[in-house]
Amino acid sequence: MAGPPVVHVVGGSWSFRALLRGELRERGIEALGFETLDDSLREAAAAPPAVVAYDGRGAGEAALRRAAGAWGGASLLVVLARAEEAAARRAGVPETALLPVSIGALAARLLALLPDSLPPRARGEHEDG
Repeated sequence: MAGPPVVHVVGGSWSFRALLRGELRERGIEALGFETLDDSLREAAAAPPAVVAYDGRGAGEAALRRAAGAWGGASLLVVLARAEEAAARRAGVPETALLPVSIGALAARLLALLPDSLPPRARGEHEDG
């Protein structure tokens, strides 16, 4: 993948997308928001993301299964309600974050999934030394 890593933030909740994208951008990571899985996949065909954050609350097992294999080589973190955890496991979702979880904690989990070539600000380091 050429250029800096990109994170796709996918979910029907505008506030989820906006808050998480804002936090990632504050840490120096390019983050794009998409309302649906299909919207993200259209963009991924041209420029694949390194990591995808998917708001899977209420999605159901079939949608989680589709999400688990949708982005190819991208790492996937699915945000779920605790009651949906078993369905996510059955669907093959590799990484989950269970609610309640803070935007900062989600951003940290996503950063841990990114390649090592992160900007110093994203790693929590000061750029001036």
